[in-house]
Amino acid sequence: MLALADVDRRRSAPILASCQSTRIIGATGPSVRLLLFSDSHIIQPQEDLDERGSNKVDRSSVLKSHQRLWHTVVDKVNAIEPAPDLAVFGGDLVHDGLFYGRSVEALLEGPFNGFQVARGILDELRVPLEMVLGNHDYSVHCGDKHQSTPRAVSREVFRHHFGIDPYYAVDVGGWRLLFLNSQLGHTWDWRHPACNTKMSSYGKRQLEWTARKLRAGRPTVVFFHFPLPSSAANEAPGARWPDLASLLAAHSNVKLAVSGHFHKGYDWQGLYPFPHITLPAVRFDSDNFLLLELRKDGTYSIPDWDKNKGGARCSEAWRYDGVVQPGGHPASGKKDCGIPLANETEFYKLPPIESLASLPKNFNPDLTCSVAMARQVLAPCLKGGNTSECCETMAQGFGPRASLLFTGCFCLPSFWQDIDGAFKDAKQDLPATIGSCAASTKTVIFHRGAGACSAPDTHAQPSLTVTPPARLGGGPHSSAHELVS
Repeated sequence: MLALADVDRRRSAPILASCQSTRIIGATGPSVRLLLFSDSHIIQPQEDLDERGSNKVDRSSVLKSHQRLWHTVVDKVNAIEPAPDLAVFGGDLVHDGLFYGRSVEALLEGPFNGFQVARGILDELRVPLEMVLGNHDYSVHCGDKHQSTPRAVSREVFRHHFGIDPYYAVDVGGWRLLFLNSQLGHTWDWRHPACNTKMSSYGKRQLEWTARKLRAGRPTVVFFHFPLPSSAANEAPGARWPDLASLLAAHSNVKLAVSGHFHKGYDWQGLYPFPHITLPAVRFDSDNFLLLELRKDGTYSIPDWDKNKGGARCSEAWRYDGVVQPGGHPASGKKDCGIPLANETEFYKLPPIESLASLPKNFNPDLTCSVAMARQVLAPCLKGGNTSECCETMAQGFGPRASLLFTGCFCLPSFWQDIDGAFKDAKQDLPATIGSCAASTKTVIFHRGAGACSAPDTHAQPSLTVTPPARLGGGPHSSAHELVS
């Protein structure tokens, strides 16, 4: 066993008080400005770049991951005026970094590895950095002890290189920020019969810790890697709040939940009693970052939310020179947005689809959860119900992997309502088709009325209302380009 010093490499703001699980950072302005970014997937110098099983867009983006993180940090974030008070990274810093680590010593001290590359880039940030850990920051193979890396290795690697714990809290400007860990429950335990690393889980201890931190009543933003629809439901049976969704829903001081992992921008449209967003990945576009303004009165805004074009793999370039608005310098180099681009989606026509094999090889939409695209892709289901071709489409297009075409889309209220209507028009039953296909393909398909897409503490399909009750302005965006609490 290595004896490691608890090295804190962060250039932190003045720490006024600290304890084991909560740090207090001084803030004197009328609001606290956070810079949000996620999913860089820095590749290891020794990594096999074949990327078997990945699509072309994924492979192209991961080869440029370190350049994109550099451009985000050095060209974009460090030029923002006024500068953010804090930067928050949403997980998956290094792409399968533990898998290519030959030993703990190599991961900590060399030879040159992806964590050192990432640290060298993030050291250029001119603001303090906080982060959560993502699925690629662990290495778990269900049922296989020898292919799995102990959680303690991830803990030591991130403490050594970045000075963070697996989960922790920060108090700043009257707000509490919770940085949770999506990989500490049973779905990330190689020994557990329900191990499934496509799903997040938090473990009873972390859930209890989170409940204690929420009890103080401070306005709170909660950060974690996996979006809530991919979080295991009822993971702590018998507990007052048996999973993260029910715990957060029970506390009115939860003002916003922020995740990464799905690689595109998602607004979960009132699926929960609190707003929940998913960040697009900087591995595809160095413009994929957002500002979060936390006000002293317990409200917040995301002034550049509209740069992501309604939820896409890529974002527009915006200005941050004292004003926040469209018109900034585009990211250096070509972006990996996919085909069709967001502004082409409405007019893009696919050839007749008999199965996923009928899709053009380059088809990988930029825009998140496009109903127009999904109706074309789901043609086998609309035509014939739960046939083998339909179920292949469901499993490979709507399953839990972040790289799939429509991951999580069946959880979005507006998307579900539109596609359910299309199925009814075709005399098909969408929930029954999903259930049958999930069973026959042994694939998790997140959808309304199932798991974390259900209303907390029930198994009923929640209301299909699209307007989140906790927001102002009649919808997810106000006329001032803000996502407002």
